[in-house]
This record gives sequence, C-alpha cells and structure tokens, in this order.
Amino acid sequence: MKAKKYIFCLITVIILLLAAEVAAYGADHQHVFSALYTAVPTCTEKGYTVFSCDCGYSFKGDMTDSLGHNYSKETVCFKQSSCTEKGEGGRYCLRCYAKTDTVFYGKTAHTPVYVTEKATLKKDGEKRKECSVCKKLYSSKAISKASSVKLERKTYTYDGKVKTPDVTVKDSKGNLLKKGTDYTLKYQKGRKKTGSYSVRVTLKGNYEGTKTLYFKIRPAAVKSISAVPSLTSVLLSWSKAKGSDGYEIYLKGKKNTLIKDTEKLSYTVKKLDGKKLESGKEYTFIIKGYKKSGDERIYSASKKIKVVTKPQKAKIRKLTASSGKITVKSVKQSCRGYEILISTNKSFSNAKSVSVKSGASLSYTFKNLIKGKKYYVKIRAYVVSGGEKYCGYYSDVKTVKA
Repeated sequence: MKAKKYIFCLITVIILLLAAEVAAYGADHQHVFSALYTAVPTCTEKGYTVFSCDCGYSFKGDMTDSLGHNYSKETVCFKQSSCTEKGEGGRYCLRCYAKTDTVFYGKTAHTPVYVTEKATLKKDGEKRKECSVCKKLYSSKAISKASSVKLERKTYTYDGKVKTPDVTVKDSKGNLLKKGTDYTLKYQKGRKKTGSYSVRVTLKGNYEGTKTLYFKIRPAAVKSISAVPSLTSVLLSWSKAKGSDGYEIYLKGKKNTLIKDTEKLSYTVKKLDGKKLESGKEYTFIIKGYKKSGDERIYSASKKIKVVTKPQKAKIRKLTASSGKITVKSVKQSCRGYEILISTNKSFSNAKSVSVKSGASLSYTFKNLIKGKKYYVKIRAYVVSGGEKYCGYYSDVKTVKA
C-alpha cells in the first residue's frame, strides 16, 4: 500500500511540473538543447554528456563504454609484514589502483630492543626489554627517582681557605648514588671569601635533571668584646671580625631589638627606645658581624655580653651611734653592694674602708669605736659587670659621735 501511494504521489508531481512547463512556455514550446557538461568514462563507469534546455529539461546522451581496469604487469607489495599483521601484495590498476591477484605474506618475528626511561628528581624511571614494533614486554626493572640531594654542610666560617662541601645523592629507597656514574658536580669559582656560593648537581647515566644547591661562608665571630659602663650609658668595643663589612648591635630580650648598624669597632649605647639607660641595671647586648652579598647579608655567629650600668650617687638615710658603735643605713637603690669609708678626720686620710655585699639597701654597724669621738662617714654603691667592679659617686659626708 505504501509503495502504491508513493508512486501515485510521484506521478502527480510529474504531471504538475509538466503543467507548469506548459504554462510557462506554451503548448507549442520547442526544446533547444546544449551540452551542460561531459563525464569521462572510468574503469567501471560509462562516460556521457548531459544536455539541457532553457526550460530546465535535461537528459544524458552520447554514452561511451567504461574503460575497464588496466592492471600492472608485475606484482607489487601493498603492505609490509610486521610482527602483528600479515603483509599483502598483488597487481593494481594503473588508473584507479584497484587490486587483483591478491596474495598475503606471513608475520615477521619480533624485534627485541632495550629501552631506558631515565629517572628524574621527581619521577621513577624504568629499564625494559620490548619489541620495537608492537611493544611486547619481555622484562622490566624500575629505577627509583633521585629524591634526596643534599650538601654535606651549608654554612662555613671564614678562615681564608677554599670550601668544597661534598654532596650526597640518594634514591627514594635510600640507596646512595655514585658520583661520576650517576651525577657530576660543578662548583662556583672562588669559595674562599665571605659570601654565598652554588653547587650544580647534574644527573647522568640512568638519571636526568639538575639541581642547584647553595652554601655560605660567613664572617668569623666577633672577638674581644668589652663594655665600659657609666651611669646612663655603656661603651661597647670589639676587635675586627675577619670577613665582615659591618656589625649589628642588639639588646637581648624576648625579641632582640636592633640598636645600631655600624662599620666601626665601637659604639656607645646611650638610649633604648628613646630613653636613657637606667643606672645600676643589667643589660645584655649582642654583637654580630655581617658581609654584604648583593641584597643579602651573611651574618657571623653572634656574641653576647652582660653589663651593669654604674649606680647612682649613694645617699645615707640614717646614721646612729651608741656606746662605741655607729650604724649606717642607706637609701634603697639598684646595686650589688656598698663601700663605706669611716674616719676621724674629714679628709679621710686615715679612713677605714669596708665593702658590704647587701643588695638594694645597706645596714651596717661599726663596733669598738672610741666612745665620744667624732666620726666622718660616706658611702658609695657598686655593681659588678664582666668580672669588673664599678662604683658610683660617694654620698655626702655625715658626722656622728660614737
């Protein structure tokens, strides 16, 4: 039913087209044909010319026979044999390349080769035996990556000698790689003066890749640090540190505070955070040398020194006497102790001196004195810094009868 319906629709369309042609050109229209194009014959297809009228009607004419194949005389290889596919040969048409008299050749043997995928610093490698054509695998052995490349030392102290730190290279299994076989080293020239230097590690053999390591030669540590305190300042001095361009001075604390950056070998600390140093107080200073290397500073080992500023002028708070005894009491101040001078004359030419370690305040009694005799007394506080004893100014002189 569907085929009949289709044929009916096709006939209807043809009738309508003929009707339209007659309407356009009239019932007495005469076709005038001209060659539209010519298709040449091929090995399997006929040749022909298409003729067309202005009214749109066209037809094929001047039909010619197909040419037929023109096969080569000799047999040729169409596809080489491999270890995965058979080869193919035969004769072919010289015009359309159609095949005939096809023959097939057997597969070839595998071609084993050894392949090495080199390990890197981040990736394992592999040694394997495989067919070069089909990649058939015969054997395989992993090459662990060179995951650890370290310098024997990263820091040296300047001594005027060339530094050549060794390098240790290990794979991810912890095995040592061999210098010369698995890697080479190239050191930056110099490596004697204070500064930063490089070592280039180049992997070779079963490995590939590079890594650059750095080490420093820092200045020698500062030596012979000394401190001379006054009431509200401290004079710091030190000897020249070999390899240093300058020095940094810090106040030691929870967070060390930079006080001074200097190229000199001494500095007087007068203020901290804009305030004068307190008398009789202990301070710890840190001094370290540095060498400029581009925008970087390479520091020496730091050295520290403790120092106590001199105490203030002492004051006698109370002087009492009874039955050949005199008791001296001071005003409280920051110090380690006091020195007391007592004499029967105001010039203190025959004075007796007593040193009393007493902390912040003094209370000391002289005994076996001449009863009724007038005595002159003065005191001064002292501190100890770096094994040295530093005294403040004497108090005003006071007198009393024993």
